[in-house]
Amino acid sequence: MTSKWPRGWFAIEDPEHKRVFAEELDSEVGFGHPLKDVTAVPIARADGRDDYLFQLSNDRVAEVHLTFANRPERPPWPVAAVFENLAAWRKTIEE
Repeated sequence: MTSKWPRGWFAIEDPEHKRVFAEELDSEVGFGHPLKDVTAVPIARADGRDDYLFQLSNDRVAEVHLTFANRPERPPWPVAAVFENLAAWRKTIEE
């Protein structure tokens, strides 16, 4: 059986972890950032890095490098890449 996540990525299942990472993203995304006012649910994280995968609307996902500054950052921080769906994201990870 293959894992849902590429090597080095793990599901975020704990509701408290989901809340903490969603709140951190909300606190970091400042005016002008493409994820400002976008509902984003954390679904996975990279082991040993501050990279997180968020589920957005319309099947889109965003890989975001959180800074844990707990305040709005200046774009392009937090660095984010938005993909049309999970399969498109996975393709870039597995290349």
